[in-house]
Amino acid sequence: MKSFLYKLLLLGAASPLFGQIDESKLPKTAVPMAVNRQVMEQLMKGGCCDCPGNLLKDGGFENLTIGNQGNIAANSAPWQPLSRTPQWTNGEGVCNKGFISMWGNKVVGESVKQSIKLTAGKYQGKFVARFMNPTTNSTQVRLEILVGNTSVFTSNAISNGNWTCYQIPPFTAPAGSQIVLRPTNQYDKDDGAFVSWIHIDSICLEKVPDCNCDALAKEIKIQGPTEFCKPVKCDSTLSFSAPKLDAKCFTYAWSVSPEVKFEGQGTPAIGIPCKALKSGKYEFKLSITCNGKTVSTGHVLNVCDKPDPAFNFNSNGNSVTLSSSVAGNHSWYLVADANSNCTVDNNETPVAPGVQTGNTVSYAGLVSGQQYVVMHYVDSRCGKRCVSLKSMCFKFMPSQMRQAPGSAPDAEKSITVISDKEVESEIIESAMKWWPLPIRDTRPRPPIKK
Repeated sequence: MKSFLYKLLLLGAASPLFGQIDESKLPKTAVPMAVNRQVMEQLMKGGCCDCPGNLLKDGGFENLTIGNQGNIAANSAPWQPLSRTPQWTNGEGVCNKGFISMWGNKVVGESVKQSIKLTAGKYQGKFVARFMNPTTNSTQVRLEILVGNTSVFTSNAISNGNWTCYQIPPFTAPAGSQIVLRPTNQYDKDDGAFVSWIHIDSICLEKVPDCNCDALAKEIKIQGPTEFCKPVKCDSTLSFSAPKLDAKCFTYAWSVSPEVKFEGQGTPAIGIPCKALKSGKYEFKLSITCNGKTVSTGHVLNVCDKPDPAFNFNSNGNSVTLSSSVAGNHSWYLVADANSNCTVDNNETPVAPGVQTGNTVSYAGLVSGQQYVVMHYVDSRCGKRCVSLKSMCFKFMPSQMRQAPGSAPDAEKSITVISDKEVESEIIESAMKWWPLPIRDTRPRPPIKK
C-alpha cells in the first residue's frame, strides 16, 4: 500500500488522500537564518563545496525560477517541482547563493527532479543541508534520492539546525533519466503534523571510477625521517610521504600521536612545522582506502632537542678553564692556530693534554699573543646523532692586574675573540677531521674522516 501511494505521489496524482493536507497550515520555513561564518569556512576548507565532477546541473541551486510565494516554477530548469510546492530561497547559503526547502515523510511531501542520463553503475557524492522547524513530532529529517522511481539512497537522520556536510557513500543505481530529491522521516501518516522540513544548499553526485586496487596488496611504507635533532631556532618543515596513487580511487587518512599540527591531510604527503614538535616519540598512522578496502601502515619519529654548545671561558694567568652546564657528553679540543686562519688542520699544535671530556676542563701553558682555536663538541645522548659543535678563535693575553690612580685594581681582558660560531650540522665531521681521539674515548661521536 505504501509503495502504491508513493508512486501516486511521484506521478503527482490527484487523490482525496493527498488532498487531506492543508499546506497553508503547515509550519512554513522561517526567514533565512544568518549564516555562521565559522561553519561556512569549515565546510569550504573541508572541500564540501568542491565538486568538479558533478553530474548534476546547478548542484548549488543558484539558478531556479520561482512563482508565487517562492514556489519553484514548473518551467524552472534544470530543477523542477515533482510533487507539491517545493520552495527556493535566493538567499545566502554556505557554498553559494540559493537553497531549496521541502517538507515530507514516508508517504507524502514535496520533491524536486532533474532530467539526467545515468548509466547503470556505482555513484557517490555529498550534500550540504540542515533540519528546520522542529516540532514535538518532527525531530529529524532524512534526504532520499531516487533514480526514476527507484530509491537508491537515504541519509541518516539529520537533526542539526546548522549547515552541515553529509557524505553519500557509494551506491548502485540502475540506468535512468531522472534524479529525484525528497525529504522523509520515520512517519507514514498522511498528516501535516508528522512531516519534517529540510533545507538543501548544495548536492554533488559523481560516478565511482572503475578502480584497480592492486596497489594495496603491496607493502606501503611512509617515507620520512625517523630521528630529528631539533635546533633552538627551527623554521623548517618535516615531510612524510607515501606512494602517490590515483586520487580518483585512493583516499589517504593521516594521524599523528601525540597530536600535532600538520598540513596535507587527505593527500599522499604531509608536512609538520619543526616548531610544533617537542622532544619525544611520535607515532604516525596512514590509512589508504580503495573501493571500501583499507590498509594501514605506521612510522615512528624520535625528536631530540639539539644541545647548546655555548660555554663559559675563564682565565687565570696562563691557564684557561672551559665549562658548560648543558646535559650531554662534552668534548674539548684546544690548538695553537699556527696558520692564523681560525681553523683546525694537521698543521696545528694541540695544547696538552689534547682532547678532554667533561662539563669542565682546563688548559695550561698558553702563550701571550698567540692565536688559538677551541672546539666544543656536545652529544645530547638522545637518538643516534643529535650533536652540536662550537668553534671559538681568539688571541690570548695573560690576565694582569692594573690600577688607575684613585681606583681599585682591575683585571685586563685575557682574550680577544676573533670569531665565535656554531658549526653547521652538515659539516661537523669535516670540522673534526683533524681532531684526534682521546686515549680512552667511550662517548658516542661521529666518524672521523681520514
